[in-house]
Amino acid sequence: MKPTSWFIFLFCLLLSCSIREEEPSIQEEIITPPPVNRFNVCAFDLSDKEGEFPFISSWEYIGFWDSELRHMDNGTCLGRFASFYFMGEDPENPPKMMLEFLPKSSDPNQYGCENGMNFNAYGLLSKVTGCYSVEMPSIDMAIIEKEDYHPGAAITLEEAYADKYYFEGLEKATHFEIHSNKLFIFTTGPTSRMVFLAVED
Repeated sequence: MKPTSWFIFLFCLLLSCSIREEEPSIQEEIITPPPVNRFNVCAFDLSDKEGEFPFISSWEYIGFWDSELRHMDNGTCLGRFASFYFMGEDPENPPKMMLEFLPKSSDPNQYGCENGMNFNAYGLLSKVTGCYSVEMPSIDMAIIEKEDYHPGAAITLEEAYADKYYFEGLEKATHFEIHSNKLFIFTTGPTSRMVFLAVED
């Protein structure tokens, strides 16, 4: 290669380097996605509330509390999450499991209850109606009728388990206690009790 050609080559090379050096560096912006705050259908306020909370009223079922293991059962919580997901994850209308004690009826045979005292229990998949009798602090509950909300609809094992555990617990009830806004129904199991919160208007 001729000296002139070398000179032109080096000149072009130096010129391209100086142009690159003058180009501003581009800073990449790191975008951190915001944290996903999912609604927790198993978060309940278990603090004591002031006021009168009569037995004959509506109560929201929270789950079984195991006093030996010191935690609420996971099965009910998983059932709620499954139901919440299939209901479209609407935080304004989360799935609820309810228990309603009705006052004594003037009809002694209402719903087949000899003493005219009946209850309604609402699970995730179905509702049951039954009879109850109370002799403080003892309670006896028996399911008379069961009605599915959406017969033939797709269900999950978690929802089915939560309902089964809930309804079986009611039929195994032996006695109860009311502390502030909380109703505890004890079952035949030595360490388990069902926890309910009073429904406030």
